Amino acid sequence: MASFDMISKDLSSHVQYRKSENSVQDLKEIIDSAQSYAFSSANIALVFRNWLIGKRISEEELQGEMRAEYGT
Repeated sequence: MASFDMISKDLSSHVQYRKSENSVQDLKEIIDSAQSYAFSSANIALVFRNWLIGKRISEEELQGEMRAEYGT
């Protein structure tokens, strides 16, 4: 299992944190950048999932053929 240090090191390049005099603004920046990274990661995972689903369906439908025969 990954340790907190390993996870925080990886995320620190994606989640912005700069300490300033305004703690509320700092918290907003942390939340916004973490949320943006989460959305991006989720989108990548969903695209890959959908590609794999399509690949599996086409393998089943084509049964080894390179292309389907349409209009016959």
